Amino acid sequence: MAKLQSGHLTLGIKFNRLEEEWVAYEFSFLWKDEPIINDNIFKTGRWWDKRRHGTFMANDYEKDYLIETIKMY
Repeated sequence: MAKLQSGHLTLGIKFNRLEEEWVAYEFSFLWKDEPIINDNIFKTGRWWDKRRHGTFMANDYEKDYLIETIKMY
């Protein structure tokens, strides 16, 4: 897991898995090491239920690359 931290605010990025051409990540936004995302607003079922409490899921595929996006900004 990679962490970017400023004071008590942390952005966590965890490499989750690699499936053929897909790379999956989990993002977490933490305040004093506690998730600040309200899980009640997320969809449920199938793919969404695989994520950890307080995280977002994202994928790299073909032309959308997480690391390149972070480098740009």
